[in-house]
Amino acid sequence: MEFEGRPVRAGDPAGLGSDGPFTVAFQLRGADALCLDLYLDPDYFHALMGLIVEATIQRIRAYRREMNHPVETRTWGFADDAVQLVSLETYREHVLPHHRRLVEAFGADGPNAIHLCGDATHLFATIRDELRVQAFDTGYPVDFGALRAELGPDVQINGGPRVTLLRNGPPEAIEHEVVRILASGVREGGRFVLRDANNCAPHTPVENIAAMYEACRKHGGY
Repeated sequence: MEFEGRPVRAGDPAGLGSDGPFTVAFQLRGADALCLDLYLDPDYFHALMGLIVEATIQRIRAYRREMNHPVETRTWGFADDAVQLVSLETYREHVLPHHRRLVEAFGADGPNAIHLCGDATHLFATIRDELRVQAFDTGYPVDFGALRAELGPDVQINGGPRVTLLRNGPPEAIEHEVVRILASGVREGGRFVLRDANNCAPHTPVENIAAMYEACRKHGGY
């Protein structure tokens, strides 16, 4: 395929990843009910999470077989945005075992990647160490300098200006925010990818995206 004379390669089809078992449970039960389940009825919570994980594994394997993709892989990427709701202690005890099961199915060797909206940075070091994750796609708010200092120079971090700033501008404020992020120390090691923080909101002006891009070209060299 081509677009305006340039080659275009189709990406992977939908259905091969996961929004994460805790997030799926969150969508099924709602935030209040799920958190109450976790603390008041942990047997039910783990049964629900186990069902979601097993269904996720079976669905991904079925999609891969149907699409002639390798069914067994040793590196993987997934998400689980709702884990920002829980403490590190709660995550390690109640959510991490289910994440381990998913990673053992699809990313046993790593390096793996994860997308986490919001601020789940209190979990990042544990996720790095326990799930062999070496790339974090962040949402907001995120302290990029502190995150780099904690994770070290070898971990890839993706992120950038918040979506409301990119949506509303002005371009001068976007450039200022890009400069602030780039000066935070996040570039140490050369493994930082500047992008919108999570996703671009509908009707984000192209000019504002261009302002972020040009600010990176101007101030983001290694």
